[in-house]
Amino acid sequence: MNAKRESAAELYRQARYEEADQLIAQELAEGETSDLWNDWGAVQLARGRQDKAETGFRHALELDPDSDESATNLGLVLFNLGKLEEAARFLRQGYEAANGRREKISKLLAQCEAARATISEFMDNIARLPGVDSTLPTHLKQALARRAFDSSFYVKGCVQELRKLPRKLWPLAIAAVQQASPRDYRLGLVAALYHLEAGEPSLALPLVNAACNVNTDDLYAEDLLIEAESAIARAEGRSHPTFSGLREWLAESSCGHPWRHLELTTTGDVYLCCPGWLPVPVGHIKDQSGLELWNSAMAQELRQSVDDGSFKYCSKIQCPFIAMRKLPKRGAQPAVALPTEESRANSEYRPPSSGIIATTGPSKLVLTYDRTSHVPSAGPTSSWRTKLSSRRSNKSTTGF
Repeated sequence: MNAKRESAAELYRQARYEEADQLIAQELAEGETSDLWNDWGAVQLARGRQDKAETGFRHALELDPDSDESATNLGLVLFNLGKLEEAARFLRQGYEAANGRREKISKLLAQCEAARATISEFMDNIARLPGVDSTLPTHLKQALARRAFDSSFYVKGCVQELRKLPRKLWPLAIAAVQQASPRDYRLGLVAALYHLEAGEPSLALPLVNAACNVNTDDLYAEDLLIEAESAIARAEGRSHPTFSGLREWLAESSCGHPWRHLELTTTGDVYLCCPGWLPVPVGHIKDQSGLELWNSAMAQELRQSVDDGSFKYCSKIQCPFIAMRKLPKRGAQPAVALPTEESRANSEYRPPSSGIIATTGPSKLVLTYDRTSHVPSAGPTSSWRTKLSSRRSNKSTTGF
């Protein structure tokens, strides 16, 4: 061992890891060896940089595939990262080559196998969890079946299952969940929620961003994104430029889109606003007439969410009126129409609930299923009931 490596080893023993890191890096620049990469990996591990430690031990094994020390160290890091199957393989390699450390490695292998079995059972359990709360009203379950705009029930259910595991296995389970997230973006949200609850928003943010990129409609993913960015801003002692005070501002705001906008998409789903801004369908044109959809139970619930200031079904990021805070204040526009005895008596269709209904028809029809047609926004007329009450039977027709 040369003088620099001896100095680095002494610094490591004194827990002066940053200085040891610098010395070993200088040695590596002069010439790579398996021992140097193993030492570098050990220093990274001591500094809490497990990803870098993994890289160091892998380089060490590339240069010396028979190094039992590097194999054991890599197995330990992989175990901590939740890569249990690969960890067991390298620990077994270290066990075969080791002499005085076999007992210790044997214990680690037993822990690894037990943890792997538990985590595997956990992953099987969450794979069987339902994605939708069975106690939800029928109209909400139908809307979720048409468009996956809320993953909260599944994500929270996964975290509940996680809490049933021994606490020491939580990080391993979350690592396994993150590895599986490319095949189901909701698993990334499970890991993000775990990190947020642990007070680690910086670890949650990239996971939420990745999930939002997969499903831009998921309003729960948006909520976690807002929570993560807001928590990071608070930790840095600043106000978030977009999200600070958003909830309070929405509570004092209003929006008339759900009382005047009706949009039919290429899928046949019908919306009360741009589907990118309010991604919750009120139904399907083949299942109900336009008149029924206009005041369906889901339509009433959407209007209620605007009227109560929660805007819980609206995208806080995609909607430009919310993102740029351009919504009118309450009272700044005509009050929305509430159901009255007279309006109910005169209505051709009786809504299934007593929520907020629109007593006049839409003033704007958007027919995105046919990009060649154009229906001008001429305001509500007496003919809207006729247009909306007949079911559309031919996609080539204009209107409903």
